[in-house]
Amino acid sequence: MWQSELYPTTGSSMYDLDLTIDQQDIMHILAKGYYRPINATTTRTASISQQVFIPLDMAAPTLAFMAKRPGDVPGDNSGLVLLVNDGASETAVPLANGRAEWNHYWVDMSPWAGLTVQVKFQLTQTVGDPHVQAIIDDVSLGSAYPDIWVHGNGPAGGLPGQTVVFEIAYGNRGKVPAEGTILELDWPESLLLASANITPTVGVGSLTWSLGDLAAEAAPGALVVTATIGADTPFWETISLPISLSSATTELEQQNNEAILSMSIAHRTFFPALLRP
Repeated sequence: MWQSELYPTTGSSMYDLDLTIDQQDIMHILAKGYYRPINATTTRTASISQQVFIPLDMAAPTLAFMAKRPGDVPGDNSGLVLLVNDGASETAVPLANGRAEWNHYWVDMSPWAGLTVQVKFQLTQTVGDPHVQAIIDDVSLGSAYPDIWVHGNGPAGGLPGQTVVFEIAYGNRGKVPAEGTILELDWPESLLLASANITPTVGVGSLTWSLGDLAAEAAPGALVVTATIGADTPFWETISLPISLSSATTELEQQNNEAILSMSIAHRTFFPALLRP
Protein backbone atom coordinates (compact mmCIF):
# COMPACT_ATOMS: atom_id res chain seq x y z
CA MET A 1 0.00 0.00 0.00
CA TRP A 2 1.24 3.49 -0.88
CA GLN A 3 0.59 6.41 1.39
CA SER A 4 1.48 9.92 0.29
CA GLU A 5 3.93 11.54 2.73
CA LEU A 6 5.26 15.04 3.22
CA TYR A 7 8.98 15.58 2.74
CA PRO A 8 10.85 18.81 3.60
CA THR A 9 12.67 20.74 0.91
CA THR A 10 15.89 22.67 1.51
CA GLY A 11 13.71 25.54 2.79
CA SER A 12 10.80 25.62 5.19
CA SER A 13 8.11 24.53 2.68
CA MET A 14 6.84 20.95 2.19
CA TYR A 15 5.81 19.03 -0.93
CA ASP A 16 3.76 15.89 -1.68
CA LEU A 17 5.06 12.69 -3.23
CA ASP A 18 2.66 10.70 -5.42
CA LEU A 19 2.87 7.13 -6.69
CA THR A 20 2.13 6.39 -10.35
CA ILE A 21 2.36 3.27 -12.53
CA ASP A 22 3.39 3.50 -16.16
CA GLN A 23 2.23 1.42 -19.15
CA GLN A 24 4.88 -1.21 -18.43
CA ASP A 25 3.53 -1.71 -14.87
CA ILE A 26 6.59 -0.08 -13.28
CA MET A 27 5.98 2.09 -10.19
CA HIS A 28 7.40 5.62 -10.11
CA ILE A 29 7.61 8.45 -7.59
CA LEU A 30 6.33 11.76 -8.94
CA ALA A 31 6.99 15.03 -7.12
CA LYS A 32 6.61 18.46 -8.71
CA GLY A 33 7.86 17.28 -12.10
CA TYR A 34 10.55 15.00 -10.67
CA TYR A 35 10.06 11.46 -11.95
CA ARG A 36 12.01 8.34 -11.01
CA PRO A 37 11.21 4.59 -10.77
CA ILE A 38 11.01 2.81 -7.44
CA ASN A 39 13.85 0.31 -7.61
CA ALA A 40 14.59 -2.55 -5.25
CA THR A 41 17.37 -2.09 -2.69
CA THR A 42 17.91 -5.79 -2.03
CA THR A 43 18.06 -9.07 -3.98
CA ARG A 44 15.51 -11.68 -2.90
CA THR A 45 13.99 -14.93 -4.18
CA ALA A 46 10.64 -16.53 -3.31
CA SER A 47 9.24 -19.79 -4.62
CA ILE A 48 6.45 -22.34 -4.32
CA SER A 49 6.65 -25.89 -5.65
CA GLN A 50 4.62 -29.07 -6.08
CA GLN A 51 5.31 -32.65 -7.15
CA VAL A 52 3.32 -33.47 -10.33
CA PHE A 53 2.95 -36.75 -12.21
CA ILE A 54 2.67 -36.39 -16.01
CA PRO A 55 0.66 -39.38 -17.36
CA LEU A 56 2.32 -41.09 -20.28
CA ASP A 57 -0.99 -41.52 -22.13
CA MET A 58 -2.16 -37.91 -21.70
CA ALA A 59 -2.53 -36.21 -25.09
CA ALA A 60 -0.43 -33.02 -25.33
CA PRO A 61 0.04 -32.60 -21.53
CA THR A 62 -0.10 -28.91 -20.67
CA LEU A 63 0.37 -27.00 -17.42
CA ALA A 64 -1.93 -23.97 -17.35
CA PHE A 65 -2.29 -21.19 -14.80
CA MET A 66 -3.51 -17.64 -14.29
CA ALA A 67 -1.13 -14.93 -13.05
CA LYS A 68 -0.82 -11.24 -12.31
CA ARG A 69 2.78 -10.05 -12.74
CA PRO A 70 3.05 -6.27 -12.19
CA GLY A 71 6.52 -4.91 -12.80
CA ASP A 72 7.66 -8.12 -14.50
CA VAL A 73 8.91 -6.64 -17.77
CA PRO A 74 11.60 -7.80 -20.20
CA GLY A 75 15.05 -6.31 -20.15
CA ASP A 76 16.07 -6.81 -16.52
CA ASN A 77 17.08 -9.66 -14.22
CA SER A 78 13.93 -9.76 -12.10
CA GLY A 79 10.74 -11.71 -12.72
CA LEU A 80 8.88 -15.00 -12.57
CA VAL A 81 10.30 -18.23 -13.97
CA LEU A 82 8.92 -21.76 -14.08
CA LEU A 83 11.39 -24.51 -13.18
CA VAL A 84 10.78 -28.22 -13.88
CA ASN A 85 13.02 -30.71 -12.06
CA ASP A 86 12.87 -34.39 -13.08
CA GLY A 87 15.44 -35.53 -10.51
CA ALA A 88 18.29 -35.53 -13.01
CA SER A 89 18.19 -31.92 -14.19
CA GLU A 90 16.27 -28.69 -13.74
CA THR A 91 14.85 -26.89 -16.77
CA ALA A 92 13.79 -23.23 -16.89
CA VAL A 93 10.67 -23.02 -19.06
CA PRO A 94 10.18 -19.69 -20.89
CA LEU A 95 7.03 -17.73 -20.05
CA ALA A 96 5.33 -14.97 -22.00
CA ASN A 97 5.95 -11.40 -20.81
CA GLY A 98 4.29 -10.40 -17.55
CA ARG A 99 1.20 -8.21 -17.31
CA ALA A 100 -0.34 -6.33 -14.39
CA GLU A 101 -3.82 -7.78 -15.04
CA TRP A 102 -4.80 -11.44 -14.93
CA ASN A 103 -3.40 -13.37 -17.88
CA HIS A 104 -3.53 -17.02 -18.95
CA TYR A 105 -0.23 -18.91 -19.32
CA TRP A 106 0.49 -22.46 -20.47
CA VAL A 107 3.54 -24.72 -20.72
CA ASP A 108 4.10 -27.86 -22.80
CA MET A 109 4.86 -30.71 -20.40
CA SER A 110 5.27 -33.46 -23.02
CA PRO A 111 9.09 -33.68 -22.50
CA TRP A 112 8.35 -35.10 -19.04
CA ALA A 113 5.55 -37.53 -20.00
CA GLY A 114 5.57 -40.58 -17.72
CA LEU A 115 7.64 -38.85 -15.02
CA THR A 116 6.99 -37.32 -11.61
CA VAL A 117 8.53 -33.86 -11.60
CA GLN A 118 8.81 -30.91 -9.26
CA VAL A 119 7.15 -27.81 -10.68
CA LYS A 120 8.47 -24.64 -9.09
CA PHE A 121 7.30 -21.03 -9.55
CA GLN A 122 10.24 -18.81 -8.63
CA LEU A 123 10.11 -15.03 -8.35
CA THR A 124 13.44 -13.22 -8.32
CA GLN A 125 13.90 -9.60 -7.27
CA THR A 126 17.29 -8.17 -8.24
CA VAL A 127 18.69 -5.06 -6.60
CA GLY A 128 18.37 -2.00 -8.84
CA ASP A 129 15.43 -3.40 -10.86
CA PRO A 130 11.85 -2.11 -10.49
CA HIS A 131 9.80 -3.95 -7.87
CA VAL A 132 8.07 -7.09 -9.19
CA GLN A 133 5.16 -9.13 -7.89
CA ALA A 134 3.47 -12.39 -8.87
CA ILE A 135 0.00 -13.66 -7.95
CA ILE A 136 -0.68 -17.18 -9.25
CA ASP A 137 -4.02 -18.99 -9.34
CA ASP A 138 -5.88 -21.90 -10.95
CA VAL A 139 -2.86 -24.10 -11.70
CA SER A 140 -3.95 -27.25 -13.57
CA LEU A 141 -2.59 -30.07 -15.69
CA GLY A 142 -4.55 -31.33 -18.69
CA SER A 143 -4.55 -31.95 -22.43
CA ALA A 144 -4.21 -29.22 -25.02
CA TYR A 145 -6.01 -29.39 -28.35
CA PRO A 146 -5.78 -27.77 -31.78
CA ASP A 147 -8.34 -25.17 -32.80
CA ILE A 148 -8.65 -25.24 -36.58
CA TRP A 149 -10.84 -22.70 -38.35
CA VAL A 150 -12.02 -21.78 -41.82
CA HIS A 151 -13.91 -18.93 -43.50
CA GLY A 152 -14.59 -17.91 -47.05
CA ASN A 153 -15.10 -14.85 -49.19
CA GLY A 154 -16.67 -14.52 -52.61
CA PRO A 155 -18.92 -12.39 -54.81
CA ALA A 156 -22.49 -11.72 -53.71
CA GLY A 157 -23.77 -12.28 -57.23
CA GLY A 158 -22.89 -13.12 -60.80
CA LEU A 159 -24.37 -13.76 -64.24
CA PRO A 160 -24.32 -16.89 -66.42
CA GLY A 161 -20.98 -17.16 -68.23
CA GLN A 162 -19.25 -14.82 -65.80
CA THR A 163 -15.95 -15.72 -64.07
CA VAL A 164 -16.04 -15.66 -60.27
CA VAL A 165 -13.28 -16.05 -57.67
CA PHE A 166 -13.66 -17.59 -54.21
CA GLU A 167 -11.08 -17.15 -51.44
CA ILE A 168 -10.88 -19.56 -48.51
CA ALA A 169 -8.68 -18.91 -45.46
CA TYR A 170 -7.87 -21.56 -42.87
CA GLY A 171 -5.53 -22.13 -39.95
CA ASN A 172 -4.92 -23.49 -36.47
CA ARG A 173 -5.24 -21.17 -33.47
CA GLY A 174 -4.51 -23.98 -31.01
CA LYS A 175 -1.32 -24.61 -29.09
CA VAL A 176 -0.76 -28.09 -30.56
CA PRO A 177 -0.53 -29.22 -34.20
CA ALA A 178 -3.60 -30.43 -36.09
CA GLU A 179 -2.64 -33.57 -37.99
CA GLY A 180 -4.07 -34.79 -41.27
CA THR A 181 -6.30 -31.79 -42.00
CA ILE A 182 -8.76 -32.04 -44.89
CA LEU A 183 -10.77 -29.18 -46.40
CA GLU A 184 -13.91 -29.98 -48.37
CA LEU A 185 -15.93 -27.57 -50.50
CA ASP A 186 -19.35 -28.49 -51.84
CA TRP A 187 -19.32 -27.85 -55.59
CA PRO A 188 -22.56 -27.50 -57.57
CA GLU A 189 -22.97 -28.46 -61.24
CA SER A 190 -23.77 -24.83 -62.09
CA LEU A 191 -20.13 -23.87 -61.45
CA LEU A 192 -17.38 -24.94 -63.86
CA LEU A 193 -13.97 -25.19 -62.18
CA ALA A 194 -11.37 -23.12 -64.02
CA SER A 195 -8.36 -23.19 -61.67
CA ALA A 196 -7.18 -23.36 -58.08
CA ASN A 197 -3.89 -22.28 -56.54
CA ILE A 198 -3.71 -25.72 -54.88
CA THR A 199 -4.99 -28.59 -57.00
CA PRO A 200 -8.00 -30.30 -55.37
CA THR A 201 -9.35 -33.80 -55.69
CA VAL A 202 -12.51 -33.43 -57.76
CA GLY A 203 -15.37 -35.65 -56.60
CA VAL A 204 -19.08 -35.82 -57.29
CA GLY A 205 -20.39 -32.52 -55.97
CA SER A 206 -17.26 -31.65 -54.01
CA LEU A 207 -13.67 -30.41 -54.12
CA THR A 208 -11.27 -31.79 -51.50
CA TRP A 209 -7.83 -30.66 -50.37
CA SER A 210 -5.54 -32.74 -48.17
CA LEU A 211 -3.66 -30.02 -46.31
CA GLY A 212 -1.47 -32.23 -44.13
CA ASP A 213 -0.49 -31.08 -40.64
CA LEU A 214 -1.24 -27.53 -39.50
CA ALA A 215 1.35 -26.31 -37.02
CA ALA A 216 0.29 -24.74 -33.73
CA GLU A 217 -0.50 -21.03 -34.12
CA ALA A 218 0.64 -21.19 -37.74
CA ALA A 219 0.09 -18.33 -40.16
CA PRO A 220 -3.21 -18.70 -42.06
CA GLY A 221 -3.26 -20.62 -45.31
CA ALA A 222 -5.24 -19.55 -48.38
CA LEU A 223 -7.05 -21.26 -51.23
CA VAL A 224 -8.10 -19.32 -54.33
CA VAL A 225 -10.64 -21.03 -56.56
CA THR A 226 -11.68 -19.60 -59.93
CA ALA A 227 -14.84 -20.78 -61.67
CA THR A 228 -17.24 -19.92 -64.48
CA ILE A 229 -20.98 -19.77 -63.91
CA GLY A 230 -22.73 -22.19 -66.26
CA ALA A 231 -24.42 -20.55 -69.22
CA ASP A 232 -27.73 -22.31 -68.54
CA THR A 233 -27.89 -21.40 -64.84
CA PRO A 234 -31.33 -19.88 -64.10
CA PHE A 235 -31.54 -16.29 -62.98
CA TRP A 236 -32.43 -15.62 -59.33
CA GLU A 237 -31.03 -18.97 -58.26
CA THR A 238 -28.95 -18.94 -55.07
CA ILE A 239 -25.77 -21.01 -55.13
CA SER A 240 -24.48 -22.20 -51.74
CA LEU A 241 -21.02 -23.66 -51.20
CA PRO A 242 -20.59 -25.11 -47.68
CA ILE A 243 -16.98 -25.44 -46.47
CA SER A 244 -15.73 -27.85 -43.81
CA LEU A 245 -12.28 -28.36 -42.27
CA SER A 246 -11.49 -31.53 -40.31
CA SER A 247 -8.47 -33.03 -38.58
CA ALA A 248 -7.35 -36.46 -37.41
CA THR A 249 -6.38 -34.87 -34.08
CA THR A 250 -9.07 -34.66 -31.40
CA GLU A 251 -10.50 -31.16 -31.13
CA LEU A 252 -12.90 -29.63 -28.60
CA GLU A 253 -13.99 -26.42 -30.34
CA GLN A 254 -15.53 -27.25 -33.71
CA GLN A 255 -18.02 -24.44 -34.36
CA ASN A 256 -15.41 -22.57 -36.41
CA ASN A 257 -14.66 -25.63 -38.56
CA GLU A 258 -17.45 -24.79 -41.00
CA ALA A 259 -18.37 -21.84 -43.18
CA ILE A 260 -20.52 -21.18 -46.23
CA LEU A 261 -20.18 -19.21 -49.44
CA SER A 262 -23.38 -17.96 -51.04
CA MET A 263 -24.09 -16.03 -54.22
CA SER A 264 -27.13 -15.15 -56.32
CA ILE A 265 -27.41 -15.44 -60.09
CA ALA A 266 -28.28 -11.80 -60.56
CA HIS A 267 -26.64 -8.47 -61.19
CA ARG A 268 -27.22 -5.40 -59.08
CA THR A 269 -27.82 -2.22 -61.09
CA PHE A 270 -28.30 1.29 -59.78
CA PHE A 271 -30.62 3.62 -61.68
CA PRO A 272 -30.31 7.39 -61.47
CA ALA A 273 -32.84 9.18 -59.29
CA LEU A 274 -35.23 11.44 -61.22
CA LEU A 275 -36.41 14.46 -59.31
CA ARG A 276 -39.24 16.66 -60.54
CA PRO A 277 -39.19 20.33 -59.69
